[in-house]
Amino acid sequence: MTWKPGESGNPHGRPKLGNSVSEKLRQDGFEDEAIAILKARVRAGDLKALEMWFERAFGKALDRIEIHHEEEEEEATTEQLETLLALRKELDEKLAGSKQD
Repeated sequence: MTWKPGESGNPHGRPKLGNSVSEKLRQDGFEDEAIAILKARVRAGDLKALEMWFERAFGKALDRIEIHHEEEEEEATTEQLETLLALRKELDEKLAGSKQD
């Protein structure tokens, strides 16, 4: 079956999960107690709890990776330059010949 532009392939949306674990936890009203426990652990110096607190409050920190690459510049020899010039000349001649055809 093909869909018309603007027509949804799932008009009723995502099905309800029903009695999922996260839904049950939300319904139990445990949030206040969980936050109190987390606060107590942070105050006690639990760094993992502090990390969890910041991730929930502000989102995970982005990982930054710096890449440094140092490469010595090598000068081309006269022979390499002459080879490149010959290849360029050959390419120019081929391109000119193909334009005439």
